[in-house]
Amino acid sequence: MSSSSSKFCTHCGAEIPQDGAFCPKCGSPVFPAQSVPPKSTRRQKEEKVEKREKEEKSEKEGEKQEEKEREGSISGALFGGGALIWLGVTFYLATTGQIAWSKWWSGFMSGIGILLALLGLYHSIRSRSPFPFVGMVIGGAIISLIGLSGFYSVNTDLWPVMIILLGLVIILFGLLGRRRVPKP
Repeated sequence: MSSSSSKFCTHCGAEIPQDGAFCPKCGSPVFPAQSVPPKSTRRQKEEKVEKREKEEKSEKEGEKQEEKEREGSISGALFGGGALIWLGVTFYLATTGQIAWSKWWSGFMSGIGILLALLGLYHSIRSRSPFPFVGMVIGGAIISLIGLSGFYSVNTDLWPVMIILLGLVIILFGLLGRRRVPKP
C-alpha cells in the first residue's frame, strides 16, 4: 500500500486499507478524504505514549517507595523484637543472680548496641551500599562499649566528649553521603 493512497484513522492515527470503512485498530468509522493523518491525531498518539511512559515511571517509583517502607517496618520489627528479647534475657540473668543488678544496665546497653550494629550491617548488605548505615554500626559499637565499660574498671571521664565527637562525625558522614547520591 503506498502512502499516497493510504488513509489514516482520525481517532488513533492507524493506517486504514483503501477500501476499509472502519479502522482495523480502534474500530472508528472512516470518513472520506482521510489520506493524511491529521496532526492532532499524531499529537494525541504521542501524548498517549508520553502519558503511558510517565505512568509506568510513576508506578516503578511507587513500588520502590513501598519496598523502602516495607523494609523500614521489617527493620523496626527486628530491632524492637530483639530489644525486648534482650531485655527479657538480661532481667532473667539479674533475677537468677547470674549478673548483679548493679551491672544489669551495662549488660542491657551492650546488647542494644550489638543489635543496632547488626541492624546497620543488615541494611548495608541488603542495599549493597554500606555508606548510609555506617552511623548505625558505629553508634551500636559505641553503645556496646559504654555498656561493656560498666563491667570493667574503665575511666569514663572522657566518654561524654568522645560520644559527642563521634555523633558529629556520623552526622558529617551522613551529610556528605547524601550529596554523593544523585537526585532522581
